[in-house]
Amino acid sequence: VPAVVCLREPPVVPGFLSWLEAAGWVAVRAPAYVTCWAGPRCAEALVDAAAPDAVVFTSTAEVEGLLKGLDAAGWSWPRLRARWPRMVVAAHGPVTADGVRRLGIEVDVVGARFSSFHGVLDALAAKLESD
Repeated sequence: VPAVVCLREPPVVPGFLSWLEAAGWVAVRAPAYVTCWAGPRCAEALVDAAAPDAVVFTSTAEVEGLLKGLDAAGWSWPRLRARWPRMVVAAHGPVTADGVRRLGIEVDVVGARFSSFHGVLDALAAKLESD
């Protein structure tokens, strides 16, 4: 599991560990990597960009980091969304989509196959073709 620094730990992590323990496993938390906020300037590239076709979230920590970065840049998600109303919001899978929604962002497409990024790419392609 990740060591989460300067962000809230996504509920999927303790939920997964609890599920393992309930199934009779002895779960040992081993921080295999670090998930951290990239800092107050992390959203500047997005704010300064030309209108993107889509934004793809692969974890709720990414969403929280983006929201903190937008705030630090004097922006908010509703303001960014109003600026680019045609931008598609995609989530890598249903767990991420639920987390994105809990943080107040509507999700347009959700990848159905999330063992790789092909699922979310397929979902984006289908959305773009239908519009």
